[in-house]
Order: sequence, then C-alpha cells, then structure tokens
Amino acid sequence: MAKGMLSNFSQLVLCLFSFLTLSHQTPAGGLPYTVGNVTLPNGIQMFYREAGPTNGTTLLLLHGFPSSSHQFRNFIPILAARGYHVVAPDYPGFGFTVVPESLNYTYSFAALTQSVAAFLDAKDITAFVPYMHDYGGPIGFRLALQRPQSILAFISQNANAYIEGFGATFWPPIFSLWNATTPAQFQAAAAPINDTALTLAGIKSQYTTGSARPERLEPESYWLDYALIDEQAGNRDVQIALLTDYRSNVPLYPAFQAYFRRAQPKLLAAWGKNDIIFVPPGAEAFKRDILNAEVVLIDAGHFLLETNLGQMAGLVLDFLKKSL
Repeated sequence: MAKGMLSNFSQLVLCLFSFLTLSHQTPAGGLPYTVGNVTLPNGIQMFYREAGPTNGTTLLLLHGFPSSSHQFRNFIPILAARGYHVVAPDYPGFGFTVVPESLNYTYSFAALTQSVAAFLDAKDITAFVPYMHDYGGPIGFRLALQRPQSILAFISQNANAYIEGFGATFWPPIFSLWNATTPAQFQAAAAPINDTALTLAGIKSQYTTGSARPERLEPESYWLDYALIDEQAGNRDVQIALLTDYRSNVPLYPAFQAYFRRAQPKLLAAWGKNDIIFVPPGAEAFKRDILNAEVVLIDAGHFLLETNLGQMAGLVLDFLKKSL
C-alpha cells in the first residue's frame, strides 16, 4: 500500500474513533461505559473511560505501549457489572489525551506517573487496585512508592518489575537507544525502531506474536494504535523518547522489590506466557518477594485481553473476591 493511501486510511480510522467518542458520552448512547476528559492543573486534557458505581472499589486500568484505554474496551463492562468502579485513562502521548504544545511536556515515566497521579487527585480517587499492562507496570509501581496507603492490591498483566522479565529478542534494539552516548548513535539506534516497531506491521506483531488465537484479534485495535502514532505530529518522537526513558525504571526495581517485601501486597500476575516483550520469568520473580503472590501463565501473547478476555476476567474477579 502506498504511503499516501496508508495515511488517508489512518485519517479515516482517527475520524471514525473521534466520531464514536463524541457520539457515546453516556451509557444511554449505546456504550457500556462513559468517556470524558479531565483537565489537569497544567492544562493537559486527560481522556478516560469509566464505568461502575463510584462508591465501589476502584480498579485503575493502566494501559501499555502502543495502545490506550481502548485496549480495555471489552474488559471494563465485565468488571463494572460486578460492582467495581473502573477507570482507564490515556497517558499523555497516547489515545485521545491532549497535551498543549505550549506546555513543552517532558515524555518520561516520571512525568507520566505525575500525570496519572494528578488525574487521580482530580477524580478524588484515594484508594485503588492498579491493573497494569506493559508501560502500566512502572507507572503503577511508582504510584505505590509515592502513595502506598492508596494501594489495595496489584494485578500485573505482563507488567514487569524484574530484570528477568526482559525478552531476549525484543529488547536489544531498545538497549541500543539506552546505550547511545552521541546524537549520531541515538539517531542510528532510533531509525530501525521507527522503521519496524512503529510501523503498522510492527504494531500488529505485538498483537499477533505468541497469540494462540490470532483469528480472534479485532483489526481495529492495532489500526487505531498505528493511526494515533502515525497521524499525530511529533508522536513518533514521543514514542522513541519513552522507549529510551524506560531505562529509568530499571534502577527503581530494587525499590519496587523492597516495597513488595515490606508491604506484602496482594498480587496477581496473569501473563501471556508466549509474550516476547515481558517473558514468564518476570512473572515468576514476584514470588521471591511476595510470599502469597499468585502467578498464572496463559496461552496467549502480549495483548491477551484481545483473545483470552473471558479467561482473564475470571481470574481477575476471583482474585478480587478473595483479596479485598
């Protein structure tokens, strides 16, 4: 497909999802959750999806790269139907959250965590269960260090806190970003990532690789991820910046692990065992520090909610019933 045709299709995808977002503001509009925006003190308009009774236990759904709260679209109503208050924000740089250009926002995991914390404060959410996928892991665990009194339990879906969790085939190009010491080295490391991981084929592969049921994948999932990256000016640079800054999470692993040993939180690690990004040893490692950690390996890949929704929902609801 020619670049022009691809760009036009991406624009069509964005227009369609923008229409759906604007057309379904309440459950009465046909969507089993509400969508909205919270304006943070710094002017960021944080997009989110929300469902369930506000007096129920809050589940904070923290999405992964390169997706958004859209990845939880089918999960939210299942959890809300059981009486949980479910909230899923889009981070700055993802989904439909809008960051003012004048803000000169620094795209780092410290900044993403600060933005999610400001979102929680704006929504007056003081206690919650972080459900973390991929990038959601370091954000959720950073929040736990900042406000440990707020954490009721953890659910990790391929959300890493251990060196053992890094997949040997996926990470070497990103390690090259981390190890670059000159602008020329950085550009040389970023170019193949732009040409592979941030293309439609590269994003689609995150959904298909390791999936035991690729025929169940809804194509709009990876098309939306791609369209939002490809059509928003500067977003490719945002994604490269965050892939580079992921290294800032690794020095915090000892602090995360010390917190686990000290607090002994309830934790479910339910991982796609065929994921090549965050691999099963990362899930098993939780048991070193949390005595009663529950670890379940599912025959799925990185985006297991796309193919194993019922199985994951059963595990999560059972865990919450036992733990809260």
